[in-house]
Amino acid sequence: MAARFAFAAAILTPVLGFGYMTQIMYTAEQCFRTAFFGGCTNLRANLPGMLGAAPLQLAAPFAVVLIIIALAFGAWRASLVDRDAHRVAVCAAGHVMLVAPLTLIIGPVLVAPALLLITSTLLMCGATPRDVVGTFATGTVMVIGAFAATLAAIALWGVRFGPVPLGAQPMWLYVGLATALGIAAGCLAAGRRGTPRELLRALALAYAGFGAGAVVTSLALIPVMYPNGRLVGLGLGGVWMTAWALLAADLVAGVVVWRWGGPLPWRAAFAATGFCALAFVLAAVATVAVATRIVAGDVTPPIPLLPSTSTSH
Repeated sequence: MAARFAFAAAILTPVLGFGYMTQIMYTAEQCFRTAFFGGCTNLRANLPGMLGAAPLQLAAPFAVVLIIIALAFGAWRASLVDRDAHRVAVCAAGHVMLVAPLTLIIGPVLVAPALLLITSTLLMCGATPRDVVGTFATGTVMVIGAFAATLAAIALWGVRFGPVPLGAQPMWLYVGLATALGIAAGCLAAGRRGTPRELLRALALAYAGFGAGAVVTSLALIPVMYPNGRLVGLGLGGVWMTAWALLAADLVAGVVVWRWGGPLPWRAAFAATGFCALAFVLAAVATVAVATRIVAGDVTPPIPLLPSTSTSH
């Protein structure tokens, strides 16, 4: 049964991924210069037009889609031929880490294949269909709760201090990274220990670690950026200070998740944290760089139950 779910993911990933890429419009900047003057124009075209005018513009998103396709087929082979639960878990973890930022930006286009791979991982670990349904139900409540708590935190911050200094985008990406990293670590833990409940344990650990990191970062920055209860314009220095503080929180929380949720040795936990953060950011950048049919305004979680989460079609 696990191989069937992995096979469905392997089929759906290219269908949904490339199908979406054929439906959206792309933008590219074309610059020219003559002997007397120069300038730039914005090109807006569909997929065939962009392939003819600026094919390199599509290299990054095509690479992301091809990687997640390879991971899906790798999971299928591992479940059907090798019967290797750990390898299935590794492919599922990588798939989740790349699909999560795409979901935050373009919506749940590739969520179904990721869920199928997670299901395949749980079944390979000996879970029953009832266990899988229970795990997904509990995990869904945890994910929605995490994004709802973030939304509440943004609202409370706005009431007390005004708008968030860097906007809402970093906060949504922060929670998205925590979610992806927790699920990825949970898949590996389930594959190693053969216990489906490890997925929920790692996800809870990720939310706890990243949540604590966000609280500590906020408490440390408030006296500097809000000395009199109002935001002080620190310019680019304030932006870099906030970014480095969040990066430090990401590193500490990520290492904790991989060390005790993975579980991985300390050195491997540091490497996994850096690699996952890099993959998450690059996938997000590759998606934002070309797609024009993205979330209108801020990058927000594609959860219809929350406000300000509509996409522009």
